[in-house]
Amino acid sequence: MKFRSFTLALTLLTLFSGCANHILEPEEGSSSVSVESEAEDISSKSTETSSEEESSLEDASSRVAAPSSVAQSKAPSSASKAASSAAFTLPDLPASAVVTSAVCPLYRKADTASTLDTQALYNQPVTVKFKSGSFLYVTVTDGYTGYIKENHVTYSTASLAGDRHVVVTKTMANIADGSGAERQAPMGAELYGRFLEDGRFEANLPTGGTGSVSAADIKEIAGEKAQWGGDGNKIAETAKLFTGAKYLWGGVSINGIDCSGLTYISYRMNGITLPRDAEPQSKEGKKISFDEALPGDLVFFSKNTDKKGISHTGIYVGDGKFIHSSVANSGLGINALSEEYYTSRLVSIRRYY
Repeated sequence: MKFRSFTLALTLLTLFSGCANHILEPEEGSSSVSVESEAEDISSKSTETSSEEESSLEDASSRVAAPSSVAQSKAPSSASKAASSAAFTLPDLPASAVVTSAVCPLYRKADTASTLDTQALYNQPVTVKFKSGSFLYVTVTDGYTGYIKENHVTYSTASLAGDRHVVVTKTMANIADGSGAERQAPMGAELYGRFLEDGRFEANLPTGGTGSVSAADIKEIAGEKAQWGGDGNKIAETAKLFTGAKYLWGGVSINGIDCSGLTYISYRMNGITLPRDAEPQSKEGKKISFDEALPGDLVFFSKNTDKKGISHTGIYVGDGKFIHSSVANSGLGINALSEEYYTSRLVSIRRYY
């Protein structure tokens, strides 16, 4: 009787231990792969201040860690991979995919109702980590890691090769494929292919085949920095192309854009890749004085007048003014640095060329 009791206790202890390990290391296939750090990160978005003007200064600090620490905290353990590889057929899952939709949202959790961290644009590559239901856990071009819907991508990467590399400069460019159907590529989308003699560009499409787009709707960015010659005016003018875009936390497109999304995409369209978020952007480039500011330089602000930390950014356009995306402006707007609100919060101005 004592032996049976001991055996039963040992069995229960083993089962309990196994359950505890399962809780600590969720399988990739379950919704619990969005670990505790995700829930903690979401709370940081609520730090926006109460007044209308103060709410315009995006709390970039809540997004800064995403490309590095969030990726590390969400990465499944090797034990979890081994336990769930059969369910995921992980060895058969391609490591790379390409976005086929005009704009592909990247969420913090495998749930379209969760926080939008950033967006991937048409024909951008993503690195696939694992699959969770109808979602893929990926790293996108700007460095963020999160969840996208699998039906927004293809596993063919043939569209990422071509003789010429161009970026869309029209709000939404129409690409006509061989069947006569049209696809849309938003401003900032990058295409590969060749120029045709009829004034069009033949682009390799992520869905297969080729399609043509008007050369007036694109510009070449191969040999990027040499092409635009370090002229910050072109960066400032690129930012103005997004006029009319509404403010959207995590947005980087004409469909909606946040402050650091505007600075990131405006520079990338001119051949310079900056970090995705305001705080890491503020640590790059060369710090300059207000008197030295030129169009294309980035201006950085703190949320409070103590000027501690970076919570907002914009692009200097000259004459003491800057363009930025903010809640107060309901999207893109131009304000003067001489306005007391911004003067009291201006932390630094930086140049990247």
